[in-house]
Amino acid sequence: MKQNRTRRALALAVAAPALAAVLAGCGIGQGAGGGEERVQSQKAAAPTQPESTQEPTQPQDQSTTQPGQNTTAAQGESVIATRKLNDHGAVLRVDVTELRRDGKMATLSWNITVESGKYWVAGTTMGTHNTDFTVANVSLIDTQNSKRYRVARSQGEEGTCACTKTDPTTVQQGGSLSFQATYAAPPPEVTKVNITLGELGGLTGVPIS
Repeated sequence: MKQNRTRRALALAVAAPALAAVLAGCGIGQGAGGGEERVQSQKAAAPTQPESTQEPTQPQDQSTTQPGQNTTAAQGESVIATRKLNDHGAVLRVDVTELRRDGKMATLSWNITVESGKYWVAGTTMGTHNTDFTVANVSLIDTQNSKRYRVARSQGEEGTCACTKTDPTTVQQGGSLSFQATYAAPPPEVTKVNITLGELGGLTGVPIS
């Protein structure tokens, strides 16, 4: 019996380092349900639309901003970042009015105005699938730490998102809609993030306070 116990102890001592090495090699990323997840690279995090030079000064005259351009302004003003995007023939102006931390959470607020084209329908363009009439697919991208922050949800991935609901209402030229979403706050050292707006594209270098 004593010899058998000695053999078992020796086998466990040999196996323990190998098991530790296997566990160390397994990483588990944080998923969508209102949390954060790592992105593969800064290139993957960048919006698909072309970006333009950003100047953290006063907002530019919107009449001179072309579709695809992105500009920023100082936090605390009515618009902290703006960009024009195209969606099914409509030229849209996206104005980010707030991106602010509040404890462990951060709130993003933005408006979308139809500048030209017959009309625009928000529908599911910022949702996670073709029946998701919310802005749950709007994300914050922290390129400094290669992390994506998705909209917070009440109960995991299938829970209700802490965000604005959309509908198939038609917005005519000159009309606008307001949206809001809540996220886990990026670390305090992060001062700017990229924002992806689902199928619409996104904005880069948006200041967060």
